[in-house]
Amino acid sequence: MRPDLITPADRPYLERACALAARALGDTSPNPPVGAVVVKGGKIIGEGFHHAAGADHAETVALRAAGDARGATLYVSLEPCNHQGKTPPCTAAILATGIARVVAGIEDPNPQTARGGIDSLRAGGVIVHVADDAHARALAEPFSRAIIQESRPYLVLKMATTLDGYVTRNRQTQQWLTGEPARAYVRDLRIAYEAVMVGAGTIRVDNAQLTVRPPHPRHVPYRRIIVCGNGPLSSDASVFQTGLLYERTIVLAPTSRRTSFEALQDVAEVIFVEGNSSLDLREAMHMLRTRGIQSILCEGGPGLARSLLKCGLVDRFYWLIAPISSGQGISLFEPLSFPSIDFDAAEMLGPDLLLQGVVNV
Repeated sequence: MRPDLITPADRPYLERACALAARALGDTSPNPPVGAVVVKGGKIIGEGFHHAAGADHAETVALRAAGDARGATLYVSLEPCNHQGKTPPCTAAILATGIARVVAGIEDPNPQTARGGIDSLRAGGVIVHVADDAHARALAEPFSRAIIQESRPYLVLKMATTLDGYVTRNRQTQQWLTGEPARAYVRDLRIAYEAVMVGAGTIRVDNAQLTVRPPHPRHVPYRRIIVCGNGPLSSDASVFQTGLLYERTIVLAPTSRRTSFEALQDVAEVIFVEGNSSLDLREAMHMLRTRGIQSILCEGGPGLARSLLKCGLVDRFYWLIAPISSGQGISLFEPLSFPSIDFDAAEMLGPDLLLQGVVNV
């Protein structure tokens, strides 16, 4: 399974498989997004992706579109499954069609099923190569981490700061630090996750809707989550408006303040979390996972961000840095020391810098 067995000619087809998989980001939970391409005689004869949990897997869709795939190569972003779930094992379909070679982006990250598909295909005479592809690995990252940490969702934290680490200069008013390209990027980022989460302060200050604009229909409705540690919100807040794309907004509240949140139960799903005096974030994340939420994008504010980092609940960090200095206001990193992050990507969004990486927990 050496990556050097992947030729330069393989790369465009594997990248196409990953691009197809990305079309279903946020839609396939609890499964990972997967794309597949069938190539014969140097031409693509079939392709497809996994649309939603319970639907046909990417390999099955691509093979059906290909027709006669005898002697062809199948490119798939993730190792084909070899177990019976809501759908039959993909390895059986691959072997039945006479595929000669399979190039997988990465191995199955689930330790209970990893390499099962590879071993089954090789036993059936199929040549199998694993590329250890960065794009394929990134697509599967939420699934990979959620499998390992079964007690909570995969959680991504997005924050925007000045060059010197300040989130805002004023606690009571909304201030855009970043430009429109960065803000548009964040709106698109919401598409890839099952839920978006903020602290109650963010709703009180700017009455955020937490919607995806323009609307992006998908199989799994979006969830919006508000963390309330101190007191309730107005039931008239925009975030409680419902629509076809959105489930009822979730409010996480401490059990000790149950009576304060009674009015919100008419407009939101209020989840009461145990804790001595404040909301226990670890328990809150566990309760969200038990409700089937596997991935969350948290957009702050700074108090919630610091608490999540301190509790070791953040998996990936998106850090938008505006080219300005403040020297005053609210700092993201005080009194918290900077988290240990393996940064793996950087890009410019207009005048702003985006850094992202995996948080070491």
